[in-house]
Amino acid sequence: MDKSFKTNIGDFLKENGYSTTITKQVLEVLDNGISVSKMEDVTEAVGAYKRFLEVMRKMGPLEPELEKFANSDALKLNGEKEKSDKEDYIKSLAHILAIAFKKQFSEEELKEDPSKNVIRHGHELLKVMTRRHLNDKQLSIFSEKDTIEKQKDLDLFNKKITQILENNKVQDPNNPKQSLDLPTFIEERIPDDTLQLITRDFSINELKALQAVNGIVNKAVSENSIKYVDELDSAIMNFTLSEYYDLFGLTKKKEKDGKMRYGGRAREQAKKALLELHNREFVLPYEYRTENKNVRKTIRGIRIRRLIDIKNIEKTEEYNKSTNKTKVSDSLKVVIDGVFLKGLQRNYFNVPKYLNKDIVKALGGKRVSPAIQFFIVNLLAYAQKNTNEKIEMKYDTMISVMRLEKYVESRQKSRILDRFNQAFQCAIELGIITKYEETVNNWGEQKYIFHINDSYFKDRSWR
Repeated sequence: MDKSFKTNIGDFLKENGYSTTITKQVLEVLDNGISVSKMEDVTEAVGAYKRFLEVMRKMGPLEPELEKFANSDALKLNGEKEKSDKEDYIKSLAHILAIAFKKQFSEEELKEDPSKNVIRHGHELLKVMTRRHLNDKQLSIFSEKDTIEKQKDLDLFNKKITQILENNKVQDPNNPKQSLDLPTFIEERIPDDTLQLITRDFSINELKALQAVNGIVNKAVSENSIKYVDELDSAIMNFTLSEYYDLFGLTKKKEKDGKMRYGGRAREQAKKALLELHNREFVLPYEYRTENKNVRKTIRGIRIRRLIDIKNIEKTEEYNKSTNKTKVSDSLKVVIDGVFLKGLQRNYFNVPKYLNKDIVKALGGKRVSPAIQFFIVNLLAYAQKNTNEKIEMKYDTMISVMRLEKYVESRQKSRILDRFNQAFQCAIELGIITKYEETVNNWGEQKYIFHINDSYFKDRSWR
């Protein structure tokens, strides 16, 4: 549904006394299940609801409105109906759905369950994603002063660069090449021709995979099904490809045999994105302390490793003797870096469980730029850390959080502004902000002011 039509339906339901929760549930069903521009889709959906109501009637008396709808033959659409008739018809259907939701669920049951609909996102993980995770003390190992530690870390970099260059020479062209995600100050020290061979930009699918894995980590932590290894600052977990596809943002479609499945091409893209993450290594800081009676020692350094390391893929066949059916599922065993777990109890912010789907919807199904996803996640973090009605970001900060440095280097300012505008409109469509302003600060630096939609966060108890 387009935005204006969706608003009309929402207003209609609220006028009829339905709560925000029920209104949201109905709009979700209509938005996913009915294309208002296609008459046959509406007719098919209505037919399905009528058949559903016939089953409900056998179980007990229906509400008067539901009974009337189930018996009606007049509510049929054809190509000659006017647009106003179609809108009235959909309003009627929305009203019926609202009654059904209200009949089946209590208000408490319809409220969002934070453990199911929200994902905790650690601030430390966000810093790694936007390359702001090395502090001054950790950066000191790259100072001009020669030390044993500095030489050790420089040797680590040189060996890793050599290894990636060698591996990519024999890499299967159909697989994502190995790459190193470098902080910007290190990129500046590496020749451009070498940099192009060892780095690659984040793809939007790779970001969606990272979001999906973070959601799976949340679930594993809540179920205590994740094994953390303190000495390695890593964790081991298993998950099915089905739950990964769901959080990645894939939607099941009805196939010829009547079963709902994820599309083959979409599945391959999602799996490839996970492989892209597996083939990307990061520069990660570490710090630990040792102490005895007289001496307390703090050790700081860096390591280069994957955030997600795929260990194996398993296929499980589960045979049910009572139904004589076999269920087949694919699962993965992965090792994740400890940064996924850092701050999940205290230093975190919330993101919607299906953020990947929400962003695609907000952009009207158009291709999503990685810069937009980076911006939305950062905006959610800023808005929950700072409870003011306005958030300010300088132009340079925007470049950093959206990882648009390459566009700055190639002087593609028009492309940068285009990405900015897309990101701002997406934030408005998602309801995170109401509007934005472009201005300058006291030093003449360009900045943006974002007006936070407080109800977006209060409805979710995020503020």
